[in-house]
Amino acid sequence: MKTTLLALPLAVLLAARLAPPQGPSARATVLVLCAPGDVQLNHQLVNAVLGESECAAAVRSAAPAGAGDARITAALPANQAAGTFQILVDVQIALREPASDEQNAKIVDAAIAHLRKRVDAMLYQQPLEQAEARSAALEKRHLDLQIRHAELRARTASDEAALQRATKVAGDLRTQLANAQLEASIEERSRTQLDRMLQEQTARRDDCRSQLEKLAAQRVALEAKISSLNNQLSGTRYGGDAANQATALEQLRADIAETTIALRALSAAQDRSNERMNDVQRMLTIVFEQLPTATLALQRAQARVEVLHEQGKHADDELAVTEARCRESARVEAEAERVAIDIAVIKTLLLEVQGKLARLTPVQYQVLYAR
Repeated sequence: MKTTLLALPLAVLLAARLAPPQGPSARATVLVLCAPGDVQLNHQLVNAVLGESECAAAVRSAAPAGAGDARITAALPANQAAGTFQILVDVQIALREPASDEQNAKIVDAAIAHLRKRVDAMLYQQPLEQAEARSAALEKRHLDLQIRHAELRARTASDEAALQRATKVAGDLRTQLANAQLEASIEERSRTQLDRMLQEQTARRDDCRSQLEKLAAQRVALEAKISSLNNQLSGTRYGGDAANQATALEQLRADIAETTIALRALSAAQDRSNERMNDVQRMLTIVFEQLPTATLALQRAQARVEVLHEQGKHADDELAVTEARCRESARVEAEAERVAIDIAVIKTLLLEVQGKLARLTPVQYQVLYAR
């Protein structure tokens, strides 16, 4: 009889079908030693592990060539002390020739290797991983609660200072916004005045231009009339009735004189219109020079109003939030007390998990081979 001590991991399992072949058996007794835990080995669980197709495949691989299907069963004949299990493993497999003791040991070892891999996972690896994960989560929660508790204690001390700062910022922004709105209103009125002046001077320029065009047309007509009268005067021939000729000449001279006076008056009117036109052009030049500056100043003033308005809105929101925090100081204090209680509870749970981790030990196996 051979004795072997082993320590390996395991996994959760499902039951598999068992095929009943005909052939000799390879047997061994496995003693499992582990720390008492939540999972207990029993007849159904062990047979489900040994009935897995992976276990049967491992047994056929370990058997001599030409081996048929294998039937692997187990029995737990007696109750043992906590953390101790006695498992009788029986492997029946159809062989072409009788197997030697060494071959039987190899065949049953394949089944036991699969069994201990699964059992070690259930009784040690998974509980260890779960306990470590639970311990890490509790430690993180414990640290988070401590940080939260410190934050709550500090919050009540800082809320009043934050309220004073927020009130000052909101008040300053309101003052700046009022000044900026006044400046924007002034710039807007200035720009409106320039627009009105532009419209007025443009209308005056158009009127002067129209009047100058009319005066020019009248001047052309008068100059043509004077030229015509002069031609008539120079073309008059003396002879015939002297009295009638004298009257005609006198009339022509009178018409020329009258037209000349009208032309002079028209020239004076043209000069006055040109002066008015020049005045209008000078005013338009001044307006056009001031328009870009006034427009830029208005845009800047309006942009500053918009920026200050947004900043003031944000400052008012911050002030409202800060005031709400100050009103909740009692609730914050109560929350801090609750967090302190949670810290104590988490600390207790953490100690329990750490104790479980300390009790967990790798599973040990002792194998007794039957000849």
